[in-house]
Formats: sequence, C-alpha cells, structure tokens
Amino acid sequence: MAQPYPLPYKSYKNVEVRYGEGNGTAELIFSNRSAMSYSDLHEYMRRLQKVNECRIHWQSLDLNRVKAVNHDQLAGLQIADAVATSAYYAVNMSQYGETEDRYLRLLARNLYRARNGSVDGYGLKFWCSDAMEGERQRVLAAVRGE
Repeated sequence: MAQPYPLPYKSYKNVEVRYGEGNGTAELIFSNRSAMSYSDLHEYMRRLQKVNECRIHWQSLDLNRVKAVNHDQLAGLQIADAVATSAYYAVNMSQYGETEDRYLRLLARNLYRARNGSVDGYGLKFWCSDAMEGERQRVLAAVRGE
C-alpha cells in the first residue's frame, strides 16, 4: 500500500467542519467537485488513521459522516473557499507571474488559533507533500503579517 502522504494541496481545499450536536464529534463537509473522487478521499482518510505522525484526533471524527455538498448550498464552504483560494494565490503565481497575499492577510485575523497564537494545524490544515513546505511556510508568514 502506498503511503498516505503526500496529498495534492489544491485538490482538497474546500472543507467545512461542523461540530456534532453535543456528542463530541465533528462532521467534515467538502465542496462537491466533479474531478474529485470521494471514495478515494474516504480511503485516504482511513489510511491516515494508521499513520503515527498524523495529528488528527480521530475520536472526534466520524468518517461515515464525511460528505460533499454543492458549494453554493453552505456558507461555511464559501468561507473555506475564500480562505483556501487566498492561501493558494498567496504562494502560487497567476498567469501574469505574480502572487497576491493581500486577501490572505485580510482574512488572517479571523482564523482559528491555538492558545499560543498558531494557526498551523488549527485554523489552517495543510495536506501537502514535503516538496510544498516552502509554500506552506510562505502562507504562514503571510498570516503572521511578515
């Protein structure tokens, strides 16, 4: 079986997390995309459960409740898309050869943070390969206002 890492950064960018109704679990809702295989996503998440270095609190997720809905049906997905798109264009060049981090900087103060102020692993989850580490660090720098 192939290792669950890496996962392409942009492929899984639109996700809303909803917290269960008092049962201590969260529901993952992805934006419905025609090019995305949700059966592959479920399999990927099941493989991630076996990776010791993975920092997901699996007791808080019910993988049977992972689903996809149309982007326009859920405001949370639209917000997730705005943040993900802002992060993407902060580090990836446009067709004109420019990056744009202003949108991410504007949204940064609204991202969920750990007690120490970090958004990495809290308000922003990166599912990308080690080859994308430079881009991940540039996104985090933009969020910190550097």
